[in-house]
Amino acid sequence: MSVTRTGWRARERAARRPPKPPPMITTRGVGLPSMGTLYKIALVSSESKTFPRDPPLKQASSFDRAGKHPETHSLQAKRVWTELAIVYGLIEAAIWTEDRTKLLWTVAATACALIFVFRRRPTLKELGLNLPPLKGTLWTLSAAAILAAGILLGGWIGGTWDPRHPTWPPVENPGLYAAWALVQQFLLQIFFYKRLEVALDNSRFAVLGAALLFSAAHIPNPWLVPATLLGGLVFCELFRRYRNLYPLGAAHALLGLAIAEALSVVLLRHMRVGIGYLDSH
Repeated sequence: MSVTRTGWRARERAARRPPKPPPMITTRGVGLPSMGTLYKIALVSSESKTFPRDPPLKQASSFDRAGKHPETHSLQAKRVWTELAIVYGLIEAAIWTEDRTKLLWTVAATACALIFVFRRRPTLKELGLNLPPLKGTLWTLSAAAILAAGILLGGWIGGTWDPRHPTWPPVENPGLYAAWALVQQFLLQIFFYKRLEVALDNSRFAVLGAALLFSAAHIPNPWLVPATLLGGLVFCELFRRYRNLYPLGAAHALLGLAIAEALSVVLLRHMRVGIGYLDSH
């Protein structure tokens, strides 16, 4: 009796739980493509008689490491090189001409440089004319003072400067020379260095390139060419770090006055360059 009762209960449980259906080709991996195929067939019946192609994937625009489009950067570099060539060519023309022609080339170079710089309405910070950083200013002026003292000492040892009979001021107007030193730093840093930084896409190469251009503008003076090459490297590196012109202009004026004081007029020829150096005897 117990066996019959157990079998009856088993049949009752089996009736309540029907067996699982046999496997069909309706799994997730196969069902989804089938639905997509049916959808495309439906499109064929209502639109065209060919299977519509999937829209091509749009290729992402290629950008360089700096996040700039290569074509945009190339056009910008070409424009920068053109501006550099124009202004530097005008400066060289002014250096190697005299009288009114020299004045005309100087005005043209100045006008072009100012137009190229100010057409984008830069801020004082972008021009390096904002409040100078304390650390950079102290370091720059201290180093310039020590170097200027070394230049005077070298002139005294070499016999080109006698501290007992200084020819002060070494230039006709030291205040005007200080202003000219700031103008030179403006051209060197804001115009040449910053544009080379864009064109070369490398700040350290821009330091070297700007220093070479600065030095070449002092040919054929044998004293100023190496001095401006070394000074240009230091000035551009300091600007690369601190981005301010005031300490650089002050250091430039201090070192220039020291060189003019330490070297005799015969050697330095009044700090002239270009055709002015060749004409001075």
